[in-house]
Amino acid sequence: MASDYVHLSALGCEITFEFTHSRAGDQARQLFGPLLSEPWSTPDFVVVCQWPQLTRHLIRSRTEAHGEPLEGIELYSYEFPNGTSWKSADPPFPPVELAPLADRFVRLHGAAVSDRAGRAVVILGESGFGKTTLSSELCLEHGYRLLADEDVFIHRRGSVVEPFVNGDGPWVDGSKAARSLWTKHPDLISNIPAAVSSVGALRPSNSGVQTPREMDSPALLRALLDSQRPGGVTHEEGIATLARLARSATGFELPGERYGDIRGAAGQVAALVT
Repeated sequence: MASDYVHLSALGCEITFEFTHSRAGDQARQLFGPLLSEPWSTPDFVVVCQWPQLTRHLIRSRTEAHGEPLEGIELYSYEFPNGTSWKSADPPFPPVELAPLADRFVRLHGAAVSDRAGRAVVILGESGFGKTTLSSELCLEHGYRLLADEDVFIHRRGSVVEPFVNGDGPWVDGSKAARSLWTKHPDLISNIPAAVSSVGALRPSNSGVQTPREMDSPALLRALLDSQRPGGVTHEEGIATLARLARSATGFELPGERYGDIRGAAGQVAALVT
């Protein structure tokens, strides 16, 4: 059976996936739609995937993994020209622990949008709190464009967010909101990095937060640190980067979990960060 090749541009790198099963290749095109590209140079990474079909574990961590590495993944890069089996329980995409991506980004669990002036708004919150709902509403109704929908990659010691949109956003109203944006509204997907001007944190419904309100720098730093994901820079570099961001960005918090309230708050958020 002939391999199926899928080429991506992500985080400033060229990545080629080789799928030994065509069904997995077709699923990858659905999953990675905004990141698809034509091969124009030697890829920085080649990821060989022998799975008969894809699961979200290609890009999402497994809570049940208990440290067991993923099987059926081979990776080739400048560091490993002869290839190496993926030995991590963390997902192989993007391979942020390997050169040339190593030590470049702080990785946050969140979403990000950018305005017409090129300013980014990062939205933090636990799974199910409404990050996708709020970011989609800001794009559809308030003139923003989607930068990231699940993982936010911020340059080390800086404030610039790299575009990273895929179709693995949470389910909202029976469809994946991020996927509906890039399939129905591709003009609302940004491929231009943007500097963070504001960071919002979605809070649980019992937190006492009723309407969007500003956060001071210490509270913003706590929210950023709570949202940091493994992979990328060292722990110390992550703290240094996020501390700088907490001093330079405007922070705000708003109630999460209730999707109707989040949609209604999008206009208030847009006014708050303008």
